[in-house]
Amino acid sequence: MLKEMAEYASRAFKESLDIRTAIETLTEVTIAMHSPRNTGNFQMDELLLSKELDMYMKQESLYCQNKAQMFSVIIGQCTEAMKAKLEADSECESLGLVRDVVGLLNLIRKIAYNYEAQHYPFLALHSALKNFYLHLQRSHVTNENYRESFASMQEVVEHCGGEVRTHKVLVDYVLHQDDTNPASATQEELKAASKVVRESYDAIAFLSGCDKYPKTVVDATTS
Repeated sequence: MLKEMAEYASRAFKESLDIRTAIETLTEVTIAMHSPRNTGNFQMDELLLSKELDMYMKQESLYCQNKAQMFSVIIGQCTEAMKAKLEADSECESLGLVRDVVGLLNLIRKIAYNYEAQHYPFLALHSALKNFYLHLQRSHVTNENYRESFASMQEVVEHCGGEVRTHKVLVDYVLHQDDTNPASATQEELKAASKVVRESYDAIAFLSGCDKYPKTVVDATTS
């Protein structure tokens, strides 16, 4: 669903990269301001800053317009049943006031997963796990947006009662690395090993979907 919406936004809106990224990652896009230039020519620096500020304001304005239009498109595509569930949720009114398309999509996803979890728990968990493992960083998505969407995918899995990190075989491996027998490990040792597994698995899962690799050894060691 998100892929189709992002493709629609690319076709329908001007300067669609920001709204497309917001839809694909389900996270708000922060438009960065350029740092002041220092060319040695004060007037030139002031002119460049003015131009960059104009570009920033235009990009921010278009992003807000695109979000508002996409909000209306998504609401228009919802079934009457989904509209009723949205209106019954306390978040919906505040989302509508600011035309928060990311919040709306997250709310729709929450409602859909809650329904699946109650009626089709096997499907809900399978879908959440599949989405997590197939989640990749697209070329136009920043590292920060990718990190936020990665965490969001994990939350959905946990919301459905699943787990993607603390696998027993990995906990046993970490305990063996510390010369601890898993069969006789204390609760504190199990807790410490589970923490290591979660952090290590997070790192591997995150990097396996990342496409922003360093281009040089210097980049790799200084990033």
